[in-house]
Amino acid sequence: MKTRKHEANLISFQLLLNSKNQIISELKHVPEKDIERMFGKEEAIILGTLIERARVKLEPLHTYLQKEVNAL
Repeated sequence: MKTRKHEANLISFQLLLNSKNQIISELKHVPEKDIERMFGKEEAIILGTLIERARVKLEPLHTYLQKEVNAL
């Protein structure tokens, strides 16, 4: 029997250290087309807006950290 998830990761930012001691900046988000498919119209509009606003703030940080890691 499958259990339903009660949470969804809509957008995430991580700064990782892997087993090779490499620092990795990672930014992931649910594609807009998937939001529209998974949620009702009103929810999709709200969630899409929130994800876009978060991306506007997180993408510059992600890009900055990638450049800093590459410069090391």
